[in-house]
Amino acid sequence: MVYKNIKLAVFTALTLTNFPVIAKKLTASDVNTKRTIHTCKKTDTSRDILACALYHEAGNQGYKGMQMVGEVILNRTQNKEFPSSVKGVVYQPYQFSYLRGDKRVKDKSLWLTAQTIANNLLVLNKYSPDYRKVVDTTKGSLYFKTTKSRASWTKSKKLKVKYKGHTFYK
Repeated sequence: MVYKNIKLAVFTALTLTNFPVIAKKLTASDVNTKRTIHTCKKTDTSRDILACALYHEAGNQGYKGMQMVGEVILNRTQNKEFPSSVKGVVYQPYQFSYLRGDKRVKDKSLWLTAQTIANNLLVLNKYSPDYRKVVDTTKGSLYFKTTKSRASWTKSKKLKVKYKGHTFYK
């Protein structure tokens, strides 16, 4: 039992920190460029599709806000009412507002953060899905919206948590 707990603690520490593949020392010129760093598209990897959703839907919400949006997307992949893949969930019609607008990524620092969060969530979901559910800060939410928007569907859902500019529902 002790070995299993230590193994889980090490795994968690690795998945909740930046991976060297993604982490990079940034210079001032890297942060907000006028050039496009990435354009989000359907042919991206699951990690980049998830990172695009985090970047565009919650980039102004900080690390935790982006993580929470990622958790909702992964919660949907585990629910029979939604597609079973990240791509299927994100590209389901009328679900993510950023898909109707500019899909370009210009803030390199924010993009690297979104990629790191996406990678960590996908690794955790693949290798320890039960543990991911335990540490899910959205409490199993399947929906979210900005606090500024009104949505009739919220009447039939249970509010689970509020964080900065988003509310999360199940």
